[in-house]
Amino acid sequence: MSELPRIHGIRAIVFDWNGTLKSMDEVLAQDMELGRRHGHTPDPEAIRRAWGGGPVMQVVFGTDTVDLDWARAEYDKLSPEFPKRLMPGVLSTIRTLRRTEPKLHLGIVTGGPRARLDLDMAQAGLPREYFDFTHSGAEIDADIAAGRPAFTKALGHLAALGLARSQMLVVGDEPNNVRDAQEAGIPHVLISSAGTMSRQTLIERGVLPAIIIPTVAVLPEILQ
Repeated sequence: MSELPRIHGIRAIVFDWNGTLKSMDEVLAQDMELGRRHGHTPDPEAIRRAWGGGPVMQVVFGTDTVDLDWARAEYDKLSPEFPKRLMPGVLSTIRTLRRTEPKLHLGIVTGGPRARLDLDMAQAGLPREYFDFTHSGAEIDADIAAGRPAFTKALGHLAALGLARSQMLVVGDEPNNVRDAQEAGIPHVLISSAGTMSRQTLIERGVLPAIIIPTVAVLPEILQ
């Protein structure tokens, strides 16, 4: 691997959850089984593409019309059969980052519901107390009517601590993570090993990040 880039002055890291800290292997297996139990065998590659911002449940069930509340409830029923795991090196990396001086504020954002994030973290063995904040897409304040509310709440949390956006780092595996950071003027890193989008796809979508790294485990090396 070529020499790693260096990022200076970071005081807070906002992690995406799915595909960045949490492995998506079990999620794919659960999506496939959900479709099969309802009479449809989904295309795994189509599911992966939908994770990038497409209609996941429509792909899983093989229909254009799905009651999303019902679909999510059916998905959650299967969760105990598919306990979630972390991406390689995540737990040791988070422990290392927690020991960094001066203190790094660590947080997780996800578009999914709070209950699912809590269950995933418990199954994966990632303690909530390792993070200064966790925000889910279901937590929408009255002043956040649209967009990506979990990300917006994370920025508000860090701004209240007196941190400038140049002191924050967004770490994710999807174009949406990159786009959020770019629009907010925040340094960002893409995890290339975990995402559903290739480098060429990122170029085509105009969201190629400034820095691409192979795994979360190298973060302590680039934060100087």
